[in-house]
Amino acid sequence: MTTLVRDHISSITRFVNLFEDDFVKIVVDEHYKRNCQQQKKNQDLLSQMLVRDKELDMLYEKLYEHSFCQG
Repeated sequence: MTTLVRDHISSITRFVNLFEDDFVKIVVDEHYKRNCQQQKKNQDLLSQMLVRDKELDMLYEKLYEHSFCQG
């Protein structure tokens, strides 16, 4: 297992040494993709929270109206 990991690291290191610009592009592209995915997740979560906020506002308003009319 250790040999396998060491060989894999060596092959990556050789690639980086031979194709540094390509490697940097791969890393930057992957980072960008992950950021986009996280941004989409955050946007979806925000949308859900805003919908819930509107639901709660309506519930509070109904509760207030109910207690005002009863009181």
